[in-house]
Order: sequence, then C-alpha cells, then structure tokens
Amino acid sequence: MTMRDTMEVVEMEIAHLELRYAYTRIIKRESLVVLAASIEQWGQIIPVITVAPRVLIDGYRRVAALKLCKRDTVLAEHWSCKEDQALLRVLVSGSERRWDVVEQAALIRELMDGHKMSGVRVAERLGRHPSWVARRLSLLEALPEEILQKVRAGCLSSWAASRVLAPLARANADHAAALGRWITREHVSTRELVAFFAHYQSATAITRERMAADPSLFMKALRSREEKQAAGQLRAGPEGRWVSDLLGVVATLRRLSLSRALVLSPDHRSRAIKAIGELTRLLHILDTEIGRTHDSKGLARCRPNPSPERHGHPPDQPRSQGLEEHHPKDPAREGQSRDPTAGEMAGDLPSGHRDL
Repeated sequence: MTMRDTMEVVEMEIAHLELRYAYTRIIKRESLVVLAASIEQWGQIIPVITVAPRVLIDGYRRVAALKLCKRDTVLAEHWSCKEDQALLRVLVSGSERRWDVVEQAALIRELMDGHKMSGVRVAERLGRHPSWVARRLSLLEALPEEILQKVRAGCLSSWAASRVLAPLARANADHAAALGRWITREHVSTRELVAFFAHYQSATAITRERMAADPSLFMKALRSREEKQAAGQLRAGPEGRWVSDLLGVVATLRRLSLSRALVLSPDHRSRAIKAIGELTRLLHILDTEIGRTHDSKGLARCRPNPSPERHGHPPDQPRSQGLEEHHPKDPAREGQSRDPTAGEMAGDLPSGHRDL
C-alpha cells in the first residue's frame, strides 16, 4: 500500500458485501462453529478487509461466522487501493490464519485471469520464484472440479489433494474422483491413503481398476494380510525372523546365480570378488556358530552350571572332599574318566555342516 492509499474502519451491512472471492476460500464447518462461539462471547475483534465499492478481500470465515450468529453488520477495514493490489498484499502478509495451497492457487489464478497479470509478474510482486506460481497453477489444472469443491468445503485435505489426488488425476481422472469420494465417505486417514497409493503405483492395470472400484475392500484385505504377517512374526519369534532373513539371503543369491551371462567391468568385477570373499567368510562363521551351539541331534546345548568355587558352598552341603569318603575311587572307572567335552573336540560332531 502506497502513501496515497488510506484505510478506515467502518461498519457495513453484510447483505451489501460483494463476496467475489468466496470460492477461493476453504471453510470447515467445525472451525466455523468455534469461531461463531467466540464471536458470541467476545464480539468481532479483527475487522474484515474490503475495497471499493464493497468487495470483500479477506475475512470470509468471519462473515460466515457472523451469519451463524444472526448478525446483520460486520466491522470492516476499508482500503482505498485497487483490488489487485489488495489481493497481493493479503497474499504476502497473510490473514488471521495460514494460507492453504489451494487458496493461494485460486487467488493467483484470479490475479492472472481477472486482473491480467502474468505469472512472472505475480511471482515478482509476491517475492516468489516463478516455479512456485507454476506449481500452484498446475495443482488447479490437475484436480477435477468435484475434488476442488470437496477441498473448499473442508471434506478433503489439501495434502491429500496435492500429494495423492493431483498426481493420480493426471494419470486417470476417473480413479482420482472415485478415490476422492472414498476419502470423503470413509474419513480415510493419511496413513491409509499413503498405503493405498503406494500399492496403486505398483499394481497392474486390472488391479488398479479393482482398487478404484472398491478401495474399502482392498484396504480390508491389506489390513488382514498385515495382521496375519504380524501374528506369524510374533509366533515365530526372533528365531523365526533370523531364519527368514537367512532364507531371504538364499533367495537373493539364487537370483544372482541365474545372471551368469552378465558381463562386469573390471571395477565391478573386483568389487564382486571382494563381496563374494566376505560372503564366504560370513557363511563359515555362521556354519561354525550353529555347529558349536547345537549337538548332533540339533538340540541347543545349555551352559554348564556355575562352579562351586565361584558361588561358594551352601552351609547345608558338604565340600567335595567329603564325597571321597562315601565314594572311594574305582581304578577301573578312573582310567576311563575324561573331559566331558573331549568327545566333541575329538570329532563326535562331524565337521563342516553339522546340522544343516
């Protein structure tokens, strides 16, 4: 606003306001009720913004809340500048809340179509890069009008519209519209929407048609599969996860072994040989560890009991010397005694793949 421009706060009839930019605003019913309750208790604190003759530039939520309160007048800050200058100023400075990306896009479109400003000029006046303006305009062009109306009514979030529905609409507008109706009807969470779109991107054409025709059925099947997987992992425990990881490595190696005709560059060949050497070493360590911790029947060995010298003798137990008085040494048995682990050291368990 230049030095020649002035502003004054006046009281206006709501019925006389020209709500030219109402379609550019997102007004959620819940927030509107909260704002109306605040106005009932405290009155209107922040005035709306108008320009000549009575065009409402900013404050559409406050006007809607005043109507809920059965008020006939509104406190307005009237600017003497031109309409396009007022739009640029509220876009730069913001309003009583943060601008939504869809609202920004709609006002930029108004500046370009209604006030004959170029995209470069709008970006310059807003202090933005032209690509910032282009991204917002592409969002409006990609989204069907049905989805835009749901966004303005607060039934769809701008995040869902810009991150999921807009890319989907560029590829298949019918699927985007069907997905928008599903989100509105079922109040789908962001997590579910992200999961749906991730599966949609990797699905075949026939599967995509089925997903778009009944998204709820697909999500129900997906949740059922995830629950079964979680139950299986809980049932298998850490041992099952360990074996599953090992089987995954085997599957990867099997797939690599089928690429025998693959020609590697000297650098890639050197790295591959080094990786195979590391793999061989790790496999040997796993093989040895499994054989060391399991007996020949595949049963896990228990650790020996703590030595009496470490933990001491209970007061009601005699010391080991007293056992010799009740069990004299047998020469025949004495010659056969040996270290209980000697058999294992001597080869009771076969070397290499013991229980694999």
